[in-house]
Amino acid sequence: MKKNSEDAKQAFIRKTYKARAIPHPSDNDILARVNISLVKLWNMALEQCNIWLKMDKGDPNKKAITPISLNFWLTGVREDNPDIGSVSVVLEREMLRRLAGSFSSYFALVKAKDNRARPPQEKDREKSFIALTWTDKSFSVNGDKLTATVGSRVNIGFEIDRYIVDKISELPNGSKIAQVTVSMKDGEYWVSFVCNIPRPEPQKPKGIVGIDLGAGHVALSCSDGSEFLIPTRRPDKYWMKKIGDVEKRVAKCKKGSRAWKKRMGSRRTMHGKYFSQHKDHQRKLAHFIAKLGMTMVVGKMRTRLGLAKSNGTPEQHRSVQNTGYAFRLLIYLREKAGEMGLTLIEVKDPERRGEITSPSSKFNASRRLLRNGCEQCEQTFPEVFSEITVAIPQ
Repeated sequence: MKKNSEDAKQAFIRKTYKARAIPHPSDNDILARVNISLVKLWNMALEQCNIWLKMDKGDPNKKAITPISLNFWLTGVREDNPDIGSVSVVLEREMLRRLAGSFSSYFALVKAKDNRARPPQEKDREKSFIALTWTDKSFSVNGDKLTATVGSRVNIGFEIDRYIVDKISELPNGSKIAQVTVSMKDGEYWVSFVCNIPRPEPQKPKGIVGIDLGAGHVALSCSDGSEFLIPTRRPDKYWMKKIGDVEKRVAKCKKGSRAWKKRMGSRRTMHGKYFSQHKDHQRKLAHFIAKLGMTMVVGKMRTRLGLAKSNGTPEQHRSVQNTGYAFRLLIYLREKAGEMGLTLIEVKDPERRGEITSPSSKFNASRRLLRNGCEQCEQTFPEVFSEITVAIPQ
């Protein structure tokens, strides 16, 4: 049974689409009540997790913090709390699964000796919003309307952007929406559609490309002897200066005042444009690499502190240091490889040796990755390389 489920998972690739969602005015009160119940459940589950953590290792009542253990604990809680019991089981279990995942992430960071790691925290009932996640048959999408179940015979409706509906309708035959998540940001609701797309037939690769996801450049070394050095986009050079000027003005305002809110809104807008420009460039870069039609070889990503400990100063590239910049690019490469039937191989990340006077030093890591890929695929490593200049559209 396990093997069949793994085969089914491999038969699809997942893609997420996000758009603004507008709830029906009559459903706002229902959303508020559901959220209060979920926040209460989160805090109760967090308290239970802390009790488990304080138990001795040999205590037979100590359970691992997993979705299964939390679901087992949920059974009794629903019976003792009618307000929680009235909320859909799907919403509760998905929320507890996220809590278990947060603890797993915390334990992994502690094991990696990350001094900044913090366990999941209690949520404020008035200010917090628990993301609502539906799977299977607990939701339906008809045109630009999303309808989902929040309790026994209680549904809520959202109006979604028609552009996203059209994008989803253009997916290949056999695609389906596997999961829907509604979250809140800056007072607005957003909906994410996770779609299962049939995996295309593998295509014959034209060669192998080693990809070094560097801070200032992305270096590509190909088995046909060509090499590309692509500078990463640097919107931080423009926006961080602008954001710094706004923060100076914010410091002179009284917190909560009209001027403070206006400038904080400008700061959020600038940060949004800053990250959007990075993501846009990364998607174009991933598309360019995938269009080469080669087997991709990249270094395995480590914990979030991996790139921050590399050579250079903390100010070298603000969007790389501890922001998941390289991880996000790797995710886009995986998506593109899956969409085009290509193979992506992750190997041990080669050690970088800092600045070297040799012009070819910028390709040291990508060439090591290429050599590793050539050995695995039993192909010949090129004797000479020729650098090709390419400009990724901004």
